[in-house]
Order: sequence, then structure tokens, then C-alpha cells
Amino acid sequence: MSIKEICQTDAVSISKDSTLKQAAQKMSDFHVGSLIVTNVYNNKEFPSGIITDRDIALCMSSSEKPQDIKVELIMQSYPVTIKYTDGIYVAAKIMLENAVKRLPVVNDDGSLYGIVSADDILSLVGEETYNLTRLTGSQILKERGVRMPTKEYLQI
Repeated sequence: MSIKEICQTDAVSISKDSTLKQAAQKMSDFHVGSLIVTNVYNNKEFPSGIITDRDIALCMSSSEKPQDIKVELIMQSYPVTIKYTDGIYVAAKIMLENAVKRLPVVNDDGSLYGIVSADDILSLVGEETYNLTRLTGSQILKERGVRMPTKEYLQI
């Protein structure tokens, strides 16, 4: 399964010149834990960094006016990205190798497509695990000769 099928295509972005106060407000407004820092070329956004709620929290004690610090100073520059055509196992491997929980997803030209998180992958794996456990139960019923009607059969 490709990342395109599970990633969030409405990734929230911010400019590197924004303040931490603006970043925190944007995270609150959109209910997200990270923002992709982008540069715009030819009306397309290209990831140049990523900033997380944790980055902001850790920065709060480092300055008398942390809210005025520019995103550029604490963002992770050159974020690890993944192409929208790559698979979920590639994403999990990249996250593990780089100790990150979120990956900006990019198009073939490197422009921003979306974002995928470890939670997105865990949700998919959990759903598939549940489906596999149901498969085992239905095989046992089939072996016993018990037939379960499908939803289509039950609808009159």
C-alpha cells in the first residue's frame, strides 16, 4: 500500500520567518502537532523544515521572549521526506532510522503532497490485524460447516 492512500493531504505549513507564537497558534487552530516549514516556488510549496509542538515546548525556557523567536531558529532543517508512491513499510523504516514520528510526503518534483505520521501507520496496522483475527474465526466456522450469510443476502 502506498503512502498516498493513508497520508493526510491537508498538511499545515508555515514560513520560516513566522514566530513561535504564530506557529503555536496555527497548531492550535488546526489541531496538529507539527507544521511543515515551506518555501514557495512557482506557486508550489517545497518542504525546507519541520517544527513540532515538542520543539516549541523545549524552547520555551531558553529565552525571555520565546514567543518572538523565529521558526527558522528551532525547526529541523532539511526534513526527511518520503515520496507519495513509496510504501508504508518504507515509511516505517525511514521513521525508525531517523527517529522521527512524522514525514512530509512529496510529489515527484519534491513539492509538498501531505504528511504521514507513525499514528497513521499504526491505525492501518491495527485495522489489518483486526481483519486477520476475524479471518481466523470465519475459517473455523467454515470448517465446522457453519455458513454465515453476507450482508447482501440478508437485505430484502
